[in-house]
Amino acid sequence: MRHGFRPAPAQTLATLILLPALIGLGVWQLHRAVWKEQLFAAEAAAQRATPVAVAALRAAKLPQHARASGHYGDRMFLLDNRVRNRQAGYELLAPLRLADGQAVLVDRGWLPQGTSRARLPAVSVPQGAVTVTGLAFAPQPPPFALSDKEAFAPGWPKVVETAVPARLATALGHPLLPLVLYPDGSAVAAHEIAATHAFGPARHRAYAVQWFAMAAVLVAVYLRHGLRRRKQP
Repeated sequence: MRHGFRPAPAQTLATLILLPALIGLGVWQLHRAVWKEQLFAAEAAAQRATPVAVAALRAAKLPQHARASGHYGDRMFLLDNRVRNRQAGYELLAPLRLADGQAVLVDRGWLPQGTSRARLPAVSVPQGAVTVTGLAFAPQPPPFALSDKEAFAPGWPKVVETAVPARLATALGHPLLPLVLYPDGSAVAAHEIAATHAFGPARHRAYAVQWFAMAAVLVAVYLRHGLRRRKQP
């Protein structure tokens, strides 16, 4: 008897498919860890920085400290599926109209859902000229959204599934800057930061180790089962 490496064709095919996928997932998690480190560093720097005019900002993945002056209108959005302490609710997104005709979404905070989804919470915003300073984020669309469009029901405020300004501007009727402003010192800003920090670089690296370990096990199993005994001629 002698040993020969004779893996089954199906096992070879499965390994060729799964191994790159497992390694790719591990590398992706390492990239996410680096991104989170950059995000946290930028967030800390932004909180210390002097706020700049929000109209001068461009859409960026990293948070920026911004200032916006203008007037709130009567058209507002309720961002759905916002849970606080196990209670369902909304975040109030109020467009702040700037002097140049554009507007920026200001997250005015969390509101509890009423006794039914048919009864929307009462909303209000300050009247007259206001100035808001806070962290400006470029919100990302939901990862599993079935469409890049938002379905708007009649009336205001409108319940929406995403805070992406480009989508909400279609209902608003005038341009929205590609940012959402979270006011300094607000509970909603603290919650946004806490949610971001809940999944930090260490967790991404731990997941990367798991994916790489699974890849190593896959290779070990492939080699072990591929070494089959066969009779000498």
